[in-house]
Amino acid sequence: MTMDDRLSRVARRRSALPGMMVGVLLLSACNAGPNYRPPSASALKVPDQFQASATIAPEQDMVDLARWWQSFEDPVLTQLVDRAFAGNLDVSAAAARLRQARANLRGTQGQALPSAGLTGAVSRSIGNRNTTIVDPNSGQTLSRGGDTTVYRGAFDVGWEADLFGGIRRSIEAARASAEASEATLRFTQASIAAEVGLNYIDARLAQIRLRIARENLSSQDETLEIVGWRRQAGLVSSLDYEQARQLRAQTAASIPTIENDYNVAVNHIAVLLGAGDIG
Repeated sequence: MTMDDRLSRVARRRSALPGMMVGVLLLSACNAGPNYRPPSASALKVPDQFQASATIAPEQDMVDLARWWQSFEDPVLTQLVDRAFAGNLDVSAAAARLRQARANLRGTQGQALPSAGLTGAVSRSIGNRNTTIVDPNSGQTLSRGGDTTVYRGAFDVGWEADLFGGIRRSIEAARASAEASEATLRFTQASIAAEVGLNYIDARLAQIRLRIARENLSSQDETLEIVGWRRQAGLVSSLDYEQARQLRAQTAASIPTIENDYNVAVNHIAVLLGAGDIG
């Protein structure tokens, strides 16, 4: 081969380098699918009255809304909601799914990073002193007899170039899944807090109704006793006495119903807390 042939071959190789670089850039531009863009409200045919207002609530208002039960300044209600978040099975399951999604996200993100591996091995042989041991891989003489200890080690590093964007799309999908799991957890917590709050209010209302009913019953007992004395003295008729007695009986009959309403609300709270007794 002459000198001119060698020079022409080198020139052809150099001229091919820009084409190869352009090809690599084109391959890297071939992402695995287009970027996701949520459809507009008009594309979904959402009525105008259902579309969100352009005015966004301040961040402080959103934080206060997330902990709305604290605005009542009731330490018992706050304690019950916190216990529900810690012990409710639905909240625990949603939190576990969130941890799983975040772990999956971290694992997917690790695919875009270089990987390294280290291996090692030690072998020891006891043989005759007149025996020669040769490494089968390198052909090097390891020992010419007697006991022999061989140490081997290897270190490797690898990295997968994300030319087509598959890893990047996997990370985006894992991140979206983690965000969806977090939203599910927040929704579950909001639902549990609402249920605890409603049943707590029902229990408090039942307590107030029960206190009023018992006070009325005590007052009606006194009234019935006074009407009985007045009937014996001939100051009122038996009809007045019967009316007072029936009113007292109606009040007494309402107390078990109110007590049952209170017990139902308390039992619902206990179920939401995942405990047999709310303490």
